[in-house]
Amino acid sequence: CTYDQTSVEWAVKLGAEGIKLNSADLSNPDVITAVSESGIPFTLGTGASTMGEIRKGLEMASDCGAKDIVLMHGVQNFPTEITDLNIGRLSILQNEFSGIPVGYADHTAGNSSMASMIDLVALGFGPAVLEKHITLNRANKGIDYQAALEPHELVDYVKRIRLGFEALGSFEIQPFTESDLKYRKFQKKSIVAAVDIKKGELIDIDSIKFLRNSDPGLPPTELAQISGSVA
Repeated sequence: CTYDQTSVEWAVKLGAEGIKLNSADLSNPDVITAVSESGIPFTLGTGASTMGEIRKGLEMASDCGAKDIVLMHGVQNFPTEITDLNIGRLSILQNEFSGIPVGYADHTAGNSSMASMIDLVALGFGPAVLEKHITLNRANKGIDYQAALEPHELVDYVKRIRLGFEALGSFEIQPFTESDLKYRKFQKKSIVAAVDIKKGELIDIDSIKFLRNSDPGLPPTELAQISGSVA
């Protein structure tokens, strides 16, 4: 995380693969210019910022040749109350700045039962990045310790996020999976005979039922095909 031109220079010299800009520098031309001209991908914090401020920040970065920017939503009150997270803002940013990846930076209390789970809510919005603070020991009260996870908690958090990501599946229509086909075979109803229907008898609504069947056949929507027919 860089907060001035000097720290940006250090990040470049040290070969940083990515830089984090806090919303404090969203309207800081000097820092945005330095990071953008470095060519290093960076995240741009948007917490407590107006749409106009975000748009101007992106324009400054673009004018300086920035590439691979990720807008980050997050409220940094260390810790932030659950009722103040406003995770739905991710959707607003995605719609307002189409084509720009949007991520979520969580600052829920690290010792809260929600700390390793709240990002699952954000996951439903398809964030490009999830940011989480880590500390070796919250009891030491280091920088930003209030919203940080300890190592063993981070391990649990990563497991939850990976499972949550698997559970999301695809946001596009895909062919049925084996699980879908199994469920479809078990669940979908078919038109079946409700009584013994003899040759020459009329097939009508009184002689059939709509039931789940181990071997699905004609769906109820196709009743018109056989209603009124003679067996």
